[in-house]
Amino acid sequence: MKTTTVLEELEQAAEQLGYVVRREKGNFRGGVCMIDGEAIIMLNKRHIPDVQLVVLADSLRDAPIDTIYLKPAVRDALEDAWDQLDAREAADGTADNGTDADDGAGPDGQGTAEVEAPDEAGEVPHAG
Repeated sequence: MKTTTVLEELEQAAEQLGYVVRREKGNFRGGVCMIDGEAIIMLNKRHIPDVQLVVLADSLRDAPIDTIYLKPAVRDALEDAWDQLDAREAADGTADNGTDADDGAGPDGQGTAEVEAPDEAGEVPHAG
């Protein structure tokens, strides 16, 4: 299955789980944030689909993904992305080891970065 197809399927899954998926251009990696109590997954339009897939997979890591149906190829791609992230964290020594370091996650494990709401033109301002 093509990466773009997997990405579309995972975006639909995220929406079924209550997330809003947005694509914006900017100088950011992407991930989960909360805006006015709404869980938003931000994907950077400038990133290639493979990178967007990893960002989306990382954003869904703590979501109740087993509560919705995913095609086997999509589930495999999701688990492969999680394996890549785990391997990278292990190699970098950045895996969550239970320390009190601030990782930006809120009490529910989701990111809680403060993000400004979009302006009237729908653009989301960002700190450079």
